[in-house]
Amino acid sequence: MTLLNNKGLDSDFLKQFKIGPEHEGPIYGYLCVDHRKTDYFVDSDVEMGYFFADLLSLFLITNNTYTTYSTTYNQVSDVI
Repeated sequence: MTLLNNKGLDSDFLKQFKIGPEHEGPIYGYLCVDHRKTDYFVDSDVEMGYFFADLLSLFLITNNTYTTYSTTYNQVSDVI
């Protein structure tokens, strides 16, 4: 799960979360959808996979916003 394929993101957002070809990440996880029948999925199913992966990535970005990228959180963590 990553937002690398999402073309409409603001450049400041991309810079803050280190998204782009010049960065090694972020890759948040891996989304796998499988079916026991061969050739069950069609090409349009790939787009739905991107949609769900991007949706799940938003939850992880929100988590990082309030933890990893939060100066307040990091200062409190250092005190504790």
